[in-house]
Amino acid sequence: MDAEKRDFRLLPGSPCIDAGDNSVPELPETDIAGMRRIMYGGKNFTVDMGAYEYYINELEPGPGADESTLTWSSVGDKTYSIFYSDDLLTWHLADDSVLSGGYTTNSWTDDGSLTGVPPSVAPRRFYRILENPQ
Repeated sequence: MDAEKRDFRLLPGSPCIDAGDNSVPELPETDIAGMRRIMYGGKNFTVDMGAYEYYINELEPGPGADESTLTWSSVGDKTYSIFYSDDLLTWHLADDSVLSGGYTTNSWTDDGSLTGVPPSVAPRRFYRILENPQ
């Protein structure tokens, strides 16, 4: 992201994404930030080079005019909980049973039905995506 400031997280399109070696015997389960070491980064299911694993975590408008869609790197056979906040102080559970899309990306759309009002009406809207324990 910013080598001058010692931020060595990977950017989309980096040649280091999925360029590592999964057969390394001492490969840790998590990266330096505590994220799973092997995540789907848009190419395949291979470990990334470097201390950080690249993962997809995006918030985009749509598909409807008053909606927002979260997209993230998911893990097979898992469920996820989606939390939202309008002030970063109080977090509310929107959905606690979002099924994984497998070892690829997963999406969830906020249309206001689970959060009280559509994101376009909320003054600000923040989200957290948590992997549920098995």
